[in-house]
Amino acid sequence: MSKSKRKTRNQKIKYQQERELKIKELKKLKQQTIELEKKIKLEEKVVRKAKTVRNLKLFMSVCEFSVPFVVVSALAVGGLNVLGLGLPFRKDSYKKEKLYSLEYQTDGYIEIDEHYKNNNWLNKSLPENELKIYSPWLKDKYGSYKRTVKSYSISSLNDTKIFDAILNEDIDYINENYSEYSEYEEETNEVSFQYEKNIIKANLNFFDEKDTIKLCESDSRNKIVTGIEIAITIVGGIIFAAKTRFSIVDSVMFITSEYKQKIIPLNKLKEELEQKQQKILSLTQGGTQC
Repeated sequence: MSKSKRKTRNQKIKYQQERELKIKELKKLKQQTIELEKKIKLEEKVVRKAKTVRNLKLFMSVCEFSVPFVVVSALAVGGLNVLGLGLPFRKDSYKKEKLYSLEYQTDGYIEIDEHYKNNNWLNKSLPENELKIYSPWLKDKYGSYKRTVKSYSISSLNDTKIFDAILNEDIDYINENYSEYSEYEEETNEVSFQYEKNIIKANLNFFDEKDTIKLCESDSRNKIVTGIEIAITIVGGIIFAAKTRFSIVDSVMFITSEYKQKIIPLNKLKEELEQKQQKILSLTQGGTQC
């Protein structure tokens, strides 16, 4: 009976010692978890900053990748708009201006035309205005024929008065209103026909900006213009991007890899905290408390 009592006492002593060790271990683990939680909070700030930097870098990469497409798109839209094709994705209204044309040759070919036409960049390059007046052939004492040729400088027109003057062969009006001209002399030994009056040769064209009509772009035309501009943007952007040797995939992978390296320390701290908490849980399941 005394032997049984001694055994029970030894067990109590051993139990007490184990309990004290557990309490000591629990205190140590709780202190370590507190320190780990502080480190995790600090590391989370670092990760949040790294995440912000990552997002900015991704945004910049996307912008850098899209720059060629934006540039090509702007050039395509602007260029085609200047050419008179209009803007994509919407039906444009455009105007046509009255175009006056005159081809005239004394006792020869005469054509007068007027119609509405797009006065865009392409049509700005109308044929250069030409007006020449040839004096009658005069025979000199040596038997040669000579005449003078006046070539008038007509860079711009804004009305049809010059047309009327040419049709009426009103040379005085022409000389009064168009004083800039070059003059040279032609000479020949014989002439097939000696015209006794001045000969006028003219080829004139001008837009009347005050006489216009407005039209609306058709659906089919707008779809064609939109398709052309999208095709130019895609093809041109790909070529441009290839020339710059920029890869959005490589850039995203590199930025993502950088970020993953930044979160490794945080993940390790969380794993370590979880292990400590598991140990605390296993120690306290037996009822031991600090």
